[in-house]
Amino acid sequence: MGDAKWIRKRRERMYRIVKRIAKKQEGPFTVKDIRPAVSKALFSHERWLLTSNRITGAINRLVREGNLQITGREERAEGRFPVNMYSWMDSPQKNQGTESQS
Repeated sequence: MGDAKWIRKRRERMYRIVKRIAKKQEGPFTVKDIRPAVSKALFSHERWLLTSNRITGAINRLVREGNLQITGREERAEGRFPVNMYSWMDSPQKNQGTESQS
């Protein structure tokens, strides 16, 4: 059974917002870096329910589509795990494994 319509709309809205903000970023960025901009762009009651997991879901979709590239990992003193650094790619590239080998 698929997701409810309102969940799909909510994900699509988050995807569009994160995509717009990621395009404007200069240089590598992390989820924590763009979180204030995403919160400001939501401008609704959803901004109070914003979590880094929702932003990460949209970023993972952008990585799968080839719009974002993982450029490195950042070790944070206060964090338990390293954090991925992302950068915007001007021309999206599809996965190389899906092309025919003729």
